[in-house]
Amino acid sequence: MNRLRRLLTIMMVIVATATGWAQASVTIGGTPVSSYSGEGVAWNEATGTLNLTDARIEGSVELTGQVQVVLDGDNNIELMDNGTCLVVNGNVTISGEGSLNCSCMMEGNGILLGSNSTLTIRDCSVVASGQSWDTGGMGGGTDPDYGYGIAGLPNYSATATLVVDHANVQASGPNGSICRLAALTLQNNSVITSPQNTSFMGGGVYALSSYGTYELVKDAGVTISVTEPEPYAVLLDNGELTFYYDIYVDTHQYNCTVYKLNDGYVTTVNGQQCTKWAGSHNNTSITSVSIDQSFDTFRPSNCSYLFKGLSAVTSIEGLEYLHTDNATSLESMFQNCQSLTSLDLSGFSTEKVRVMSEMFDGCQSLTSLDLSSFSTARVTMMNNMFAYCPQLTSLDLSGFSTASATTMEGMFQYSTGLVTLDLRNFATGPNTDASYMFRGCSALQTIFCNNTWDGSGSGLFGGCTNLRNSISGVSYDAANIDIADVSTLIDILL
Repeated sequence: MNRLRRLLTIMMVIVATATGWAQASVTIGGTPVSSYSGEGVAWNEATGTLNLTDARIEGSVELTGQVQVVLDGDNNIELMDNGTCLVVNGNVTISGEGSLNCSCMMEGNGILLGSNSTLTIRDCSVVASGQSWDTGGMGGGTDPDYGYGIAGLPNYSATATLVVDHANVQASGPNGSICRLAALTLQNNSVITSPQNTSFMGGGVYALSSYGTYELVKDAGVTISVTEPEPYAVLLDNGELTFYYDIYVDTHQYNCTVYKLNDGYVTTVNGQQCTKWAGSHNNTSITSVSIDQSFDTFRPSNCSYLFKGLSAVTSIEGLEYLHTDNATSLESMFQNCQSLTSLDLSGFSTEKVRVMSEMFDGCQSLTSLDLSSFSTARVTMMNNMFAYCPQLTSLDLSGFSTASATTMEGMFQYSTGLVTLDLRNFATGPNTDASYMFRGCSALQTIFCNNTWDGSGSGLFGGCTNLRNSISGVSYDAANIDIADVSTLIDILL
């Protein structure tokens, strides 16, 4: 009798599939859901939606056609007799904030997918477990029709598809955990977390055994979990540094060192702060830096020291994938990148940034910087921002606002290639420290500014021997190099 019921169920699935999906319908224990009197089950035929709210169903549930199952709370489908807990015969989606447990107490399957059916499990948790007996009792797994967690039709060409979309799924069975499928699709950070070293092949999930061969996962079960992406850097033994934001950090195991950014990436070496991958203020072993496209969805709140001390790196690939929308500090971000020849930062968003101290300090090979897209209205610290950049001859700061700046100390000091600076958008308040702002800029001839300079600062123009006010004709005087001499030495354009 049990085998006859089983064959009738399978034939119904095949026949309905062969003729195309019927109108959405649900049966529980072989009768229409409209006749079901149990609690927590609500069927909306107009929308094809089955709502389960802390439901406990004893009997097989069959879903036909386009059906949406919405879970709320903990839901269970239990079979005390032989059969399949949940039969999917169409395009079915299970979603919601709850969970669904499909467990067989006797011989049976957790979830059976009909021919050409698609089951999508989204944003929820599903457990499916099957049982099969042998001649000596439960657990032998000798019946080919039963004993599967999630599977396609038995003895039928594998044409069903399982999609797991940002969901947690556990499937187990003595004859196979997930098998007899045409495809298994994992989306939105859903990954197989147990067992390790798995592969979908031959219609099922196989795991690498201790013998070096792949075997179908059975009783041990398959666990699919939502794994959130995380930011990390991988430093290969050959000196290549790459930044990622994904769920595959554990796949980087050989010939490399992995640094998880969320674990804290800044350390102190000889009294100076630097990144753990740099390990010093002057790292010559890291020769290339790239930012993987996966980083495009990450929004770091802090970019301080990120590339500091990478003195052998000539370029940084993938800067378009580094987004600073939420960053409040870019302190020392490129400090002492002595070999960098160019930087395209046109994609940087800096509206929330408060600190830009020493951002480009010591970039000895940079020849030009276009920061016209930078928004600096909230930046309070700009000290030594462009200090010691001797090759820098072109610097576009037309978008800069220094209304909130409390320190611009040494901002351009010893950048000996600068000839002209247009600082007409700059303003210093009474609490701004502008000490040594232009010190040592020996090639600097002209500075354009407005008349709103105030604050304090000594030695602003020390060593600016070529500086001359082109309007008044006043030239550099070592005795007049403080902030009080701004109106004398700088071209004020109202």
